[in-house]
Amino acid sequence: MKISLERQHAISRCIAAGYEKSQIIQNVDEDQFWDIKFASYAAAEDTSTPGFILNELAGDPVANLRWRVARNASTPIEVLNVLVGDNDDVVAGFALDNPAFSLESHLELLKKGNFKAGLRVKLFLANDSQTPVEVLSMLAQQSESSVREAVAVNPQTPVEVLSMLAQQSESSVRAAVAVNPQTPVEVLSMLAQQSESSVREAVARNPSINQSTVFALIRYENIEILEALLENVKITSDVFRDLRFKISQQRRNHSTRISNPNVHERRHDQF
Repeated sequence: MKISLERQHAISRCIAAGYEKSQIIQNVDEDQFWDIKFASYAAAEDTSTPGFILNELAGDPVANLRWRVARNASTPIEVLNVLVGDNDDVVAGFALDNPAFSLESHLELLKKGNFKAGLRVKLFLANDSQTPVEVLSMLAQQSESSVREAVAVNPQTPVEVLSMLAQQSESSVRAAVAVNPQTPVEVLSMLAQQSESSVREAVARNPSINQSTVFALIRYENIEILEALLENVKITSDVFRDLRFKISQQRRNHSTRISNPNVHERRHDQF
């Protein structure tokens, strides 16, 4: 919905004064009031709306209007900087996700450290391959496991940071390290011996895995791990055939156990 510049200015004055307090609003009937209100929604979303009007709309008490401004690609960065600290999570989220809110803007917010949308900023930077190495190293020390997981899968994360994250207590963080193609082979070998199958399965999918680790994983005879290995581009043709045989055998054994009534009886007796 495109509106004229004159119409936008009228809307801007109405919004700035407040809907109920505005003399313009007081002199119109209810239909005209809603016409102006919905036109303000259109102005908030219109990329041709002047920045000073978007700035005024961003201060409106109605969250539905503010998040429209927050997701407008033409909203000035100084307005977005205010909206990322909005009390409404939807508004703050749209502002952070706005394409105009650059990597540099996220880095600046991270330096300030006293804003509402802290976790969102950390996750954005942890996932971005353009984030400076020193920032990734700092994010790897954060208390939120989701942030450390994002750092662990980032292809730009330094090897020494990946080695540190591979020692974390959370299996989800170690599994994230295991899928990173930049993870050193000796770290992958260590992770392949972890007790959690989710970590070993992640190792099995890593294209940097070496043959000794492949054979170590095969010995577990876990069907999910075997299938993950089967999808790995580093697997040789001989190993590929062996994996297919083992997977087929595992499926037959599983099917036999399910169809055998004695198995069910034994399980029942255990309880």
